[in-house]
Amino acid sequence: MVELQARAARDKLSLKDEVNVCLERALGLGTRAEEVFSVAEHHLGGAALAAGSVWELVDSLEAEAYVAKRDLGK
Repeated sequence: MVELQARAARDKLSLKDEVNVCLERALGLGTRAEEVFSVAEHHLGGAALAAGSVWELVDSLEAEAYVAKRDLGK
């Protein structure tokens, strides 16, 4: 019981929550914090772009959008 109280204090949980976490681990249910989220990989083909060239592309697109908006008089 003392160990559970120490864990609860360390993890800043209530004693009840710490007991629930221990029971979930013992039963193999896991907790939401332990679930691993993975992102599916997508290959879009072609060569990878360097970060610098991506920012250059963004800058040029923003400049074109600004000029188009200015020309429309907005």
